[in-house]
Amino acid sequence: MNTGEQILRLLVIAFAVPAIAAPIVYLRGRRLAGIFYNSICPLLFLAGSALTNLLTGPPSRYTAGGVLFFAAQGLALAACVAALCLRSPHPALFWPAWTVNIGTFALLFYLSFFFRIF
Repeated sequence: MNTGEQILRLLVIAFAVPAIAAPIVYLRGRRLAGIFYNSICPLLFLAGSALTNLLTGPPSRYTAGGVLFFAAQGLALAACVAALCLRSPHPALFWPAWTVNIGTFALLFYLSFFFRIF
C-alpha cells in the first residue's frame, strides 16, 4: 500500500463521522451545528487532495469528471458557508450539500476499499 492509498483510507474514515453526524444533529434542532459538521466534509476532501498532491506530485492529466468532482465539493462548501452566515439557515442549503457529501463518501469508500486506483 503506497502513500496515496493510506491517505485515501484515512480520509474515508475521517469523512464518515461528520457525514453521518450532520443530519442527526440537524434533525435534532441544532441547525448551525449540523451545517458546521456538513462543512467539515468538503474541507477534509480538499485538504486530503492537497496533501496527496504534495506527497505524490501533481496529476499527469486532468479530466472533466475530476474537475467536476472538485467543483461539487466547492459548491457544497460555499452552501455551508452561506448557511452559516445566515441567522436562520434554510434547509435548501443543508440537504444538497449533505447529498454531495454522502455521494463523495460512498465513492471514496468504494475507491479505497474495493478498487485499486494507485
